[in-house]
Amino acid sequence: AELSAELVAELAALPGLRPLPGGANFLLLGLGPGLPEAAELAARLLRRGIAVRTYGPEEGLDGRWIRIAVRRRE
Repeated sequence: AELSAELVAELAALPGLRPLPGGANFLLLGLGPGLPEAAELAARLLRRGIAVRTYGPEEGLDGRWIRIAVRRRE
């Protein structure tokens, strides 16, 4: 929980990101104006070896949300 709270604070400081803290080891991130849609961002990140889950109309959201996993620092 401590790591998650720290990560939420750091992500919230980035322009355009709106992290929603949760109880699991995942964070939902809202993508604000000036950032690409979730599907485009996910494709860009995947090209760099980073996989994220997108959320759109199928999940009741507007296509501007991604989910990331929270892991311990190594």
